[in-house]
Formats: sequence, structure tokens, C-alpha cells
Amino acid sequence: MRGVCFAVLLCCLIGCAAVPESERQHEEMRYAGEGLDYGVSRPLDERPDGMNLDLTLLDLDAEVAEGMLYIEGHTDISPRAFNNAMGEVAAVNAAYGHGDLLARETIAIEPNKTVRWQWGVDVPYLQDWDGEADWSPVFGSLKNGVSCEFEVQSMKGAHSVIARTAASHLAQPIDSLTTSLGEGLRVQVQLPELSMMERAATESVNPGETAMFQLSRANHHGRERIRLLFVRVVTLDE
Repeated sequence: MRGVCFAVLLCCLIGCAAVPESERQHEEMRYAGEGLDYGVSRPLDERPDGMNLDLTLLDLDAEVAEGMLYIEGHTDISPRAFNNAMGEVAAVNAAYGHGDLLARETIAIEPNKTVRWQWGVDVPYLQDWDGEADWSPVFGSLKNGVSCEFEVQSMKGAHSVIARTAASHLAQPIDSLTTSLGEGLRVQVQLPELSMMERAATESVNPGETAMFQLSRANHHGRERIRLLFVRVVTLDE
């Protein structure tokens, strides 16, 4: 009987060991920004003269985003201001397996003027089948991305960041449906779910602070993700 118990215990230990320690740490790791040097992560001497916007766009697991950014559920869509480089903190957490880092860019902007910026990828999907005797697949394409307009109003050293955003957020994976084409031929088509959201928001930041804007939410392999845009105003006199 002792041999049986020992065998069961050994199997349990083997089962635990079957999950690599690195994968378990990867799932649990969070980065809070300790020791972050913004001048290294975003070299300040590699930017255009004048006023710039450092942008970080990412999809972050909703659970992680809500805990880290103090978001209270779906209805809390207000922008936030953080006194640290929260865009870089969120980007590291995305790289740690809690989301997808979509873009990190720097764009030039003039005070009180509008600048446009966009990011996107075309996602093909199996839309339909065409023909009678010889059937051919018909593929469609959807844009998964964002389009933004920014304006910065400056007063007494502080900045008001105005962001007008339009997000098209594709749920992953794309659902499929099996259908018949006649004479018993069974095929699949894909049914994409695209969340379209337009928002306009304003957040005030002091020098060195980061503004965060919530753009949209969508399902990602059984988990909800929030699309977030972090904006940091950088000028040569900071």
C-alpha cells in the first residue's frame, strides 16, 4: 500500500515539474516600474526639436490593466494622469505575457495645433465561398487599429492633452461557422467580431507625467483586453 501512495505522490510531483518554472514565473510576473530611467527607455536626445508626444499603444489583459491603472470596470472609461512613465511600465507588463505591445512612437506637435496619428493592421478572413461546381474561397479584410487626433494646450508649465480616437478592435480568435454548399459539401466561413469605438477625452499633465486614454475592449482567446494609449508630452526644456 505504501508503494502505491509513493507512486501517486511521485506522479503528482512529476506533473508539477512538467510545467517549466520559467512559464509559471512568466504568468505571475508584474512590473511596477522600480528603477525606471525614462531617459534610457526613451532617449531624450533622439527626438525632433520642440514639443513631442511619446506614444505607447497596447492591448493589456483587463484584469492586469484594472489593477495597475485603477480602472473600475467597463463603465469607468475616464482618462488618467500618472506621475511616472506608466506607458513604459504597461509596455513591460505586456511583454511579460499580459498583453500585446502594438506601437511605441514619437511624433512632433506644435502647441494648440492638431496632429494626426494612426496605427493598424489588415486582417484577412474567410468570408464566403463562390461558384457552383467548382467552389472558390472568398476572403475579406478588416482593419484592426486606431486613428487619433491630438492637440496640446499649454499653460503655466502644465499641458492639457486632447485626444480624439477611433478604435477598431478585433476579437481573437475569429469565430467560424460550418455550412453546406450543396451535395453534402461542408465548408467553414469566419465571422469576425469587430468593436468600433470613438471617444474624445482631455487629460491635464504636469512635466514628467503620463496621460492614459482607454480606447476599447475586446475578447482575446477567452480573456478580455483593454486597448490603451499612453501619451507623454516632452519638450526640450524638461
